[in-house]
Amino acid sequence: MNSFTFSGDTPECLQDFLDRHRWEDVQTFLADYCRVNKSTVRRWKNGKTPLGEELLRLRALLDLAGYHVKEFSELPAVIRQFGQAIAFGLIEPKSASEMLGYKNADGIYTTLLRGGSLLRDKLFRLERWVGNSQEDLSKASAELRDKLETIPKLNDELGSRRMLPPDTERVSDIEKSRQTHGGVLVPLAEAETREDDPFADRLTEALIQNLKATAELCAVAVSDPDRIVAALFAKVNEDDIAAVIGRINAVLSIRRSMG
Repeated sequence: MNSFTFSGDTPECLQDFLDRHRWEDVQTFLADYCRVNKSTVRRWKNGKTPLGEELLRLRALLDLAGYHVKEFSELPAVIRQFGQAIAFGLIEPKSASEMLGYKNADGIYTTLLRGGSLLRDKLFRLERWVGNSQEDLSKASAELRDKLETIPKLNDELGSRRMLPPDTERVSDIEKSRQTHGGVLVPLAEAETREDDPFADRLTEALIQNLKATAELCAVAVSDPDRIVAALFAKVNEDDIAAVIGRINAVLSIRRSMG
């Protein structure tokens, strides 16, 4: 579904997921999927940690969307699939608890959210249920994946989310790019550059290296240019962005005046 792999804990993956989709649409989707109010989703966006079934649903959704959610990925495969079954509505938490012999859902969440171990008899019942539910689980996963595809993504409207290109691209490609910051479209540069200008290549490489270094200073654990730049610009304000853009344009203008 996604062409990237983002690895992080639940809050990091959730924030990235929210940043990649149009807020109004993803807010409505998550509220419906997690069975909560939109105001609850807004609190998640502002840093509040979900709990219980809501947290399980989010982790399973992010996993399905292509995220490597640390807490969820570390679970044994059969327990992770059982968590998906609850998250996708194939079995309610109360029924799952009763099946495994728990008095309430706390026992289930100890295993699914905090990695608690299961006694042999409980694990046997869980494995048998998951084995008999593979077809339903695959169908539910496919249906939810299709729904995820309908949420408008920011890069569908803005073009590439990449604010700087890989080394093989040209500065002239950057200048056509735009990036959302605080809901405002910000042009990276407006000057024209010759595609065969080696100075443009050196400038591009220098900017990329600078962004990578700055991202590392921000403790952003990322590995591809798209995410480095997106993470970096999420941590600076519009004045900083304007200053960077101004410097780029100034350098390019001086270069053009020098012929």
